This record gives sequence, structure tokens and C-alpha cells, in this order.
Amino acid sequence: MDLDELRNTWRKLDSRLDRLECDNARMARELIAGRVTTSRDRLSRTYRTTALVGLLLPCLAIFIIQVLKLSVWVALAYAAFGIIGAVCNFAFARYISSCNYMSRPLLECLSHALAVRRWRWRLFALSFTLGCAVVIWFMYELAGAQGYSAVVGGFVGLVVGLVIGFVKFRRQGRLIQAMVDELSKGCESETGC
Repeated sequence: MDLDELRNTWRKLDSRLDRLECDNARMARELIAGRVTTSRDRLSRTYRTTALVGLLLPCLAIFIIQVLKLSVWVALAYAAFGIIGAVCNFAFARYISSCNYMSRPLLECLSHALAVRRWRWRLFALSFTLGCAVVIWFMYELAGAQGYSAVVGGFVGLVVGLVIGFVKFRRQGRLIQAMVDELSKGCESETGC
């Protein structure tokens, strides 16, 4: 084997190595995008489910008026809270799903995931504030119409609802954090950022 053959063989091996590195980087990026897309879809599904539950609250307005004997205004506030919550959760689920992680650069996907995390806290603040106002009004009216024993039952329901909401909120937070961590790791390996 002479020197020219050795150089040609070296160049061929070098070009193969470059192709393999490019293929490796592409497959790693697709793997990251696939994992993040799965988390994104699961997160979006939780908000769509929450929106559907919110749409059931107006149906309970009749129960609030006829069975609990509370004022129409409390029932309307309860129904409005459900509708506002459903609209906000549907809109947020659409926003979560709006980024195609498979076709966009990782840095842009990371920016979207961080924006999802920020908007999640804003939605939580809005929902919690409105929910507290409705629940306080509901409990006040319930104490006047049904007595304090009904309020105790209402508080038990409130505590159970808060525990379920807290568990769901933590699960959603873990999904978002997994998305951010995966995208950050991919971004660091891809661009050195």
C-alpha cells in the first residue's frame, strides 16, 4: 500500500465518520423531540380533561338552586367559574400542543416549554383566585341555608378537592420539568449553550 492509497483510505474513513456523527446527532435530536412530544401530549390531555370537568359545573347549578336552596347568584357564579375555567383550560391545552417539537430547533422548543411553565402559573393564579371567591361565597350561603353541619360537609369536600388538585398540579409540573430538562440537555449537546 503506497502513500496515495493510504491518504484516499483515510479520507474515505474521515468522510464516513463525519456522516456517522451527523446521523448520530440527528437521531439524538429526534429521540429528544419524541420524548418531549410525548410529555407535551400527556400534559395537553390533562388540561383538556380539566376543561371537560369544568363544563360539568354549570349542570350542578340546578342542584345548587333546587336541592341546596342557595341563591341563583351563587349558582350562576359556580356555573360561570366552570365555563371560564373550561375556556381557559382548552385554550391552554391548544397552546401547549401548538409547538411541533419534531420540526423546530431545540432552542425554540425550549423557549416554548419555558413559556408553557410561565403560563401554567398564571392559569393557576387565575383559577385559584376565582375558585376561592366562589367557594367562600358558596360556604357563606350554605351556612345560612342549610346550617353549619352542611358547611362541615362542604369543607370536607373542599379538602378532598384540594388534595386531588395538588396531586394533579404536581404531576403537570413534573411533565413540564421533564420537557425543560430534556430540551436543555439536548440544547447543550447540540449547540454548547
